[in-house]
Amino acid sequence: MYHDFNKEIQSKEIISHLDKQEMVALISDAGMPLISDPGYYVIREVIERGYNVVSIPGASALLTALTVSGIAPHPFLFYGFLDAKVTKREKQLEALKMYPETVVFYESPHRINKTIKNLYDVYGERNIVVARELTKRFEEIIRGTTLSLQDMGEIKGEIVIVVEGLKKSYTESDLSILEEVDLYISEGMPSKDAIKKVAKNRGLQKNEVYQEFHINK
Repeated sequence: MYHDFNKEIQSKEIISHLDKQEMVALISDAGMPLISDPGYYVIREVIERGYNVVSIPGASALLTALTVSGIAPHPFLFYGFLDAKVTKREKQLEALKMYPETVVFYESPHRINKTIKNLYDVYGERNIVVARELTKRFEEIIRGTTLSLQDMGEIKGEIVIVVEGLKKSYTESDLSILEEVDLYISEGMPSKDAIKKVAKNRGLQKNEVYQEFHINK
C-alpha cells in the first residue's frame, strides 16, 4: 500500500521491481492516481531513473463534475482540496478570487458548509455546483449560488465543488470602485445597497468596498 506517509520507502520498493525488469501498476482506490491522490513522488523518481511511464486514464471526479455542472467547462483551474484551517483556506480563496476561469475543488462532507460560507465571504455571490458520489448509486448534483447553498445540512460522500470564475465584464470595467458605487447611488440606490452590489459584482468583501468608498469620499 503506497501513501503519502510511506512514499519514500515504498518508492524504493517499487523501483526495485523495475530494476528486475518487472512491470508495476499504480492503482488508486478512489478516482485517478495523482489527481488529489498520492503518486507524484514515485512517478518523478521512476522518470528520473529512465523508466517509461504510461497512463491509462481512469475515473476522474473533477472532469465528471465539470461536464455536468452547466458552468463553463473551459478554461478551468483544478485546485484540489483547500486547507482544513479557516484562515489558510480564506487566503487560498483570496489568491484565486480574480481568476476568470472556472475553479474546481474537492471537499470533505464535514467541511462543505463552512467552505461554501468562505466562498461567499471571499467571492460574493457566484454560480456554484456541488456534486457528490459521482457515478455511484447516490449521485447528486446540487446547483445554486454561493449564497443560496449556504446551508445544505448534512450531506455525505465524496464531494466536488465547481465555482464560476470572475465574470469578464467585472475584470475589464472602466469604472473604479468609487465610480461604480456613485453610479448606483445616482440611479437612486442607497449607499449601503450600492456598496453591497459593487462588492458582489467584483467578488470583493463588503468591508473592502465600504472602506474604499468612505476613504475617498
